[in-house]
Amino acid sequence: MRIPLSDPEVSMKTNSLRQISNIATSYYLMAMIQADDQFEYRKYATMLRNQVMPKQENKDTYLCAHPEWFDILPVNNNSENSTNEHIVDSTTCSMCGFSNYCTLGIDRREFVTIQPLDHTSIPARDQIMPLFTFDNKGHEHIPTDPFVGFSHHAGSTRNLYIAKLESIMKKFPTNKKYSSTLKYAIGYDRESGRVLWPLDQIFLEFHEKLKKNSMLNIGEIYLESGQELTLIDEKFILDAANDVGWLKSRDTKRKKTAFLSFFSALIDLLKNDRRFIPLRTKGHSSMTPGVEHGFNNSGSGFAIIGIIWMMLRTNDFEILIENYNKSEELNFLTERIIKSNYNEEPQLPKYLPRYPALALIPKSWTSSFKLESPIFRVINGVEYDGNNVLLIIDSLGTNFDGVFKNG
Repeated sequence: MRIPLSDPEVSMKTNSLRQISNIATSYYLMAMIQADDQFEYRKYATMLRNQVMPKQENKDTYLCAHPEWFDILPVNNNSENSTNEHIVDSTTCSMCGFSNYCTLGIDRREFVTIQPLDHTSIPARDQIMPLFTFDNKGHEHIPTDPFVGFSHHAGSTRNLYIAKLESIMKKFPTNKKYSSTLKYAIGYDRESGRVLWPLDQIFLEFHEKLKKNSMLNIGEIYLESGQELTLIDEKFILDAANDVGWLKSRDTKRKKTAFLSFFSALIDLLKNDRRFIPLRTKGHSSMTPGVEHGFNNSGSGFAIIGIIWMMLRTNDFEILIENYNKSEELNFLTERIIKSNYNEEPQLPKYLPRYPALALIPKSWTSSFKLESPIFRVINGVEYDGNNVLLIIDSLGTNFDGVFKNG
């Protein structure tokens, strides 16, 4: 489905063809096609146009957009065609020798094309158009781009994608049960299947840079016992671990103590290893829960970064446990760390933004499900005559089609 983003700026010609029976028309047409140079071509193009011009003005006629492209022929008062030489119709234009270059009737407006994913059926046009128009003071429906303010590509020609809500949720599952609002969440990590907050992005960019520059070989890091944790950090780490699933309420005090000892060693690494100097500013900063990170409470910056690291890069977590001097005390984590099955594809992004989306909600929909997800942010919605919640997504210039197909 193609939707213009503005009213037409050109006159659209009316397609209303009429029959032509004069033999001269065929002669002029063949002479124009067989012309030896541009002057002869223009001559016969002019004669052909004059031959097939309408005999009189009517509701289907309009002014020629480029009369200067034709020769000026002397007016024959005895000619049966005595109308204004600039008056033409769709029949005249269909046989014009310069029609390939004419701007009359060409729609040069920016537009969006809605492409269905996963065999989604696109609703009727009148069901979707309320999302792409607004009413002015004169109650006129004015075309608009609903993604203005949410997409740098708003107002320009591009593809949008439509899919069922259930298909999107299935393609992009989340491994974290987030209880806080996603208002300040900024994206989705395909490797871990987790929501990304601003501090997550800062860490991941840093982590990728270290790996790219071959400055971080996890297998060469050996953790020793660290300093005693503060009560605030202890509470934060235990709460986060329960939230993620690394610890359970029935776990013994011994398991919890072993877990805290490991993170104490990890925090010492973050504080003292020179490779992590760029993170120290954040490590010494206070963090706002639900804004800078996705946890319900907060601890020191280093404790939060440590949890984020282990949560987003579980392969690093497993290696660091093996290289920890008390690794046998953490054997219970083996089955609790969610393994990543992610296979990196160079042509597809690993990290996805929260795509702005328009929602089409069935009039009969009674679910209390909150239209909120790490992968999309609903910015507007309308009811429609359908059975499934549909989302129209702006890809923000990313390869969303490819990502969706690969999950």
